[in-house]
Amino acid sequence: MSEPAERLLMDVDYAGTAGRLFGLSLRTLCLSVITLGIYRFWMKTRMRRFYWSAVHPGGTPLEYTGTGLEKLLGFLIAVVFLAIYLGIVNLALSFFGLAFFQGNPFALNLSLLAAVPLIFYARYRARRYILSRTIWRGLRFGADQAAWSYMVRALGHTFLSVITLGLLLPRQTFYLEKFVTDRTWYGDLKFEQRGRWTILLKPWLVVLGTVLVIAGLAGVGIHNEDPLSLAVIPFGFIALFVAFVFYAVASFRILTAHKTVGQNIRFESNIRTGRVIWIYLLGVLGITIAAVLVLLVLSILGVIIGIFLLNWTIGADGFEEQLANAGSHGGMVAYGIFCYFAFLLALGALAQVLFAQPLLRHYARQLTIHNAHEIDTASQRPFDPNVEAEGFADALDVGAAI
Repeated sequence: MSEPAERLLMDVDYAGTAGRLFGLSLRTLCLSVITLGIYRFWMKTRMRRFYWSAVHPGGTPLEYTGTGLEKLLGFLIAVVFLAIYLGIVNLALSFFGLAFFQGNPFALNLSLLAAVPLIFYARYRARRYILSRTIWRGLRFGADQAAWSYMVRALGHTFLSVITLGLLLPRQTFYLEKFVTDRTWYGDLKFEQRGRWTILLKPWLVVLGTVLVIAGLAGVGIHNEDPLSLAVIPFGFIALFVAFVFYAVASFRILTAHKTVGQNIRFESNIRTGRVIWIYLLGVLGITIAAVLVLLVLSILGVIIGIFLLNWTIGADGFEEQLANAGSHGGMVAYGIFCYFAFLLALGALAQVLFAQPLLRHYARQLTIHNAHEIDTASQRPFDPNVEAEGFADALDVGAAI
């Protein structure tokens, strides 16, 4: 007997609202500033709980069980490790530079490259932590312990992409995605990335073609010293942005279609480049308008406060005048600092509403799960303590994204 259609296909919905997200983002950002950044670990936790609970595969929301304390402790562990590691690297490079390059400072600057492998390591560790703290229908997601292997492979693929001037970037995209997907679990059901890296060549040719056309037109303009031809350069940046968005969307859609879970569960994504670009355009327009309005309001308040402080100093003389002038200058400095943080906090909260949420909503609602009835066969997987949490990602500033 065949399964009913609602058991074979499962849609994903997104139920988050802009008002709740803006309020949560603004409050947590303010607390992060007040606590000099310490609260940001709890801010990230609360933001993820909001986003996770808004995503409803098959009508059941995701759950995020990570804690701010886990992230803080992981960050402290990572900072200690990185301090020791980079200290040893700098000592070694200093000795090498003094002994063989007679103190050439270039040898010391090579220490910056020592952090590159750890960035790849941190990315995999952060992903593994997030999956281990994600629950759906009572079952945990998870990932194998393979951060060091991922780091080595990522370095190798990046090297190949660089020496081929980007020609093999689709190969890097596919094999790194395959590495992390093949080590991902939902309960005891294993994910698998199928296909070959050549399935990404077609969208990548669009990017390469765009680069060649822009480079050719710019080269002709420079050679002929034609100002009109040089106007292609700023438009070229826009074209490159569109081309890379196209590749990102197309590669996500293609890779998603070649993913499986268990025996027969598969996925289909119908995200569109035009919709993603439209979200970016509306976001930029909204941020620009909001920035102008915020600056206008803060400027008006600044004029009012300035007039008040000026009136305060009028009529004062001697020591009182010096005290009034000092208070006036201090008040304007304090207001300037307030304006700086108010501007950044307002735009940071708006960025979540205008960029992050619309993109997540589009990606979620365009996803369909096929043969969803086989999900019922999954069993619980063991809890992953993952004591470092996202410490390395936070310390290296590669874990800022929700």
